[in-house]
Amino acid sequence: TVEHEVTQSDIDNGGIFLNISLEAPQEIIWHGNVTLINGTTFCVTAHNSEKEHVVNCTTALGALDAAAHAGGFNYTVTDEWGSLFVDSIADIPNEGWSGWMYWVNYPDDPMPMVSAAEYAVEDGDVVTWYWSSNMNMTPGDSPKVLIINVTVASNEFDTGKGTYPSISGTHYGTIIPSRNI
Repeated sequence: TVEHEVTQSDIDNGGIFLNISLEAPQEIIWHGNVTLINGTTFCVTAHNSEKEHVVNCTTALGALDAAAHAGGFNYTVTDEWGSLFVDSIADIPNEGWSGWMYWVNYPDDPMPMVSAAEYAVEDGDVVTWYWSSNMNMTPGDSPKVLIINVTVASNEFDTGKGTYPSISGTHYGTIIPSRNI
């Protein structure tokens, strides 16, 4: 709260000029942990072309996909410019030149200059998706962010000592896990 009593001198000198800056708190759309399995892929359909794309799970886009499943929000991609670009997250669409960008390990690493479907993440990376109104905006000054802590796990399956032995060959059937792994 700022209080100032206007005096005749203030009025005679042209009035009072205030420079007011209001900052809204940063909205965190989602913040959590995901585990991405090395050597696996997922499919995503570009809404503009209806073309299905196969993407490596251990990418920045793979981290967003895993976070969307874990957090119960949606995202969409477009392939309009030859690569996959995220054009909405949690029902918040890009608008003109404003839209969703990502940064891995902000602020320690430089901003990636490739599509999120092409950026390979590593174990321990933090992928931050953020709403940007210009190319100079960072996750630190964005009004909306999504923060994804990444664990990259091996795609090897080891039953461990004393459990069912591995049997070579091709087997058909359904595996129903007793818990999430």
